[in-house]
Amino acid sequence: MPLPQFEHIGIEELLSILGGLVFLIHIIHYFLAYWPAAALKNSLHTSGTGTEPVSVIICARNEDENLTEFLPKILTQEYPEFEVIVVNDCSWDNTETVIDEFARIFPNLKKISIKEDENYKHGKKFAVLVGIKGAKYENLVFTDADCYPSSNTWLKEMASGFTSKKEILLGYGAYIKTHGFLNKLIRFDTFTIALRYLSAGMKGKAYMGVGRNLGYKKSLFFKHKGFSSHYHINSGDDDLFVNEAATKKTPMFASVIIQLHIQKPKKRSVIGACKK
Repeated sequence: MPLPQFEHIGIEELLSILGGLVFLIHIIHYFLAYWPAAALKNSLHTSGTGTEPVSVIICARNEDENLTEFLPKILTQEYPEFEVIVVNDCSWDNTETVIDEFARIFPNLKKISIKEDENYKHGKKFAVLVGIKGAKYENLVFTDADCYPSSNTWLKEMASGFTSKKEILLGYGAYIKTHGFLNKLIRFDTFTIALRYLSAGMKGKAYMGVGRNLGYKKSLFFKHKGFSSHYHINSGDDDLFVNEAATKKTPMFASVIIQLHIQKPKKRSVIGACKK
């Protein structure tokens, strides 16, 4: 059999072949990495049968406006038994007043306040730890004060993972759509990141989650000694903990059920606050 005559292939042909191979590799990579997330679409509204008691934990620092708008959407979720813990983390605005007013209406709302200490500075991890210790139930679900659920069955969808004996629940937190190229870029980046960690979680290889839509067992938190291994790092109350706690033996559940509200520009900057 005569061998192919490669001397007739020029640099342009080689570059075309190389480009085609690179493109094919990318297609295979995206298929293997993101295909598991496609199963979420069909399971989104069929898995929401959670009935186990749940503690929803929200850490808030100077979030009076966001709590006024979004906290009722959490408190009125269609779920048989749950509590909402709002950790007032050294706020100097009307956050505490807003929580107290809602607590008069909703008996399942619990406030925990952290006072400013000049001798001890802390990040969000401390507030999350305080909220976990104050939680009544074993099943914990986390979100942020500047978030709102996409429906009144968000908690039911999320907690359905606990009824399946899952210990870590991964959710998707999307940015609300607004005008401008920057918003499009942020939403695209958020979406692709979610595809990666949700797909990895569904394959039993979770490496991160997002604190605006995350859940795990209280016992799992203390089993891994909370944030002790990375407490010195300001961020990481969500992704670093999931990265550490998620092992091949840790059952996980993935869902897509919450949207993130973009914060309005603040007149005063808050140390440690995320800029969205």
